[in-house]
Amino acid sequence: MKKIFTLTLLTLFLVGCNDSQRQYEAIVKTLDLNNSIELENIKKAHLMISEAHEFTPEQAVDLQERFTSYIGACAQQEAQKVEEKYNTILSGDDSEIIEQQINALNKSVEPLREYGIIIYSAEGYIESEIMPMYIAELFWKYLSEAERNLAKLAELEVEYPSLQDASITISYQELSDRLQICDDMVQKFPKDDLHPQIVACQKFYLSLLLAGADNSVPFDWETKKLNTELRQTIINYIAEHPESESTKTLKEFIAIMKRNNYQSSTESDAFLRKISTED
Repeated sequence: MKKIFTLTLLTLFLVGCNDSQRQYEAIVKTLDLNNSIELENIKKAHLMISEAHEFTPEQAVDLQERFTSYIGACAQQEAQKVEEKYNTILSGDDSEIIEQQINALNKSVEPLREYGIIIYSAEGYIESEIMPMYIAELFWKYLSEAERNLAKLAELEVEYPSLQDASITISYQELSDRLQICDDMVQKFPKDDLHPQIVACQKFYLSLLLAGADNSVPFDWETKKLNTELRQTIINYIAEHPESESTKTLKEFIAIMKRNNYQSSTESDAFLRKISTED
C-alpha cells in the first residue's frame, strides 16, 4: 500500500513538472519578439504567468526578463505612434485646436497603464516608461526582499519623478524620504547582490538633495543663501536619522554652511562637486 501511495505521489509530481514546463514554453512563445509585437500579448502573458504552477527560479528569472523586454518593445512602439500624432497636431495653425488635440492625445495614452506602460512628454520628446510594480507584483513570490524594496522605489520614480527637464520635481521632504529609504536598504542588505545598485540610488538622492540640478540650485541666485526649506530638511534629517549613512555627509555640509553664514563659498562649491562626482 505504501509503495502504491509513493508511486502516486511521484506520478503527480511528474505531471505537475510537465504542466509547468508546458506553461513556461507557451509563455515564451507568446513573448517572442521575433513575431508581431502586440499589446494584447502583454495581457495574455500576464494572465498565463499569474495562473501558472510554480516555476523554477531559472524559469522565473527568464520570464521576468522576457516580459520586461516585451513590454519595453510595446512601449517604444506606442511612443512612436504618439510622437507621429503629436507632430501632426503641432503642424496645425490654430493654437486653440492644437491645445485641445494635445489634451485629447494625453488622455488617450492613459489606458496603456493597463499594460504597464506610461507615455509622457519630456524636453519636447515623447518618452515611455515601464511601470516596475506591474512586473514586480506578477513575480512577487520569486523576488528577494531587496528586489521588492527597489521595485517600490522605482515605481515612485516612474509615477512621481524626482528629476525632469533638469529640475527637481518633488519637495525636499519627499526627496529626503527617498534618501531615507535608500539609507535603510544600505544598512539592511549589506551583503545582497543588489547592494551596489542600492548604493547608487542612495548617492543619487544625496547628490540631488545637496547639489540640486541645473534648474533647481540649492542657493539663491542673488543672495547666495542656502534655500530655507532645504536647510530645514537637512537639519530635520540629521536629527531624525542620526545613525543613517548619509547623515555623516549632511553633517559635514551643514558645518560648512555654518562657517560661511549659510552662503555658497569656494568651500561649499568644492564639497558639492565632490558629492556630485563620487562613484
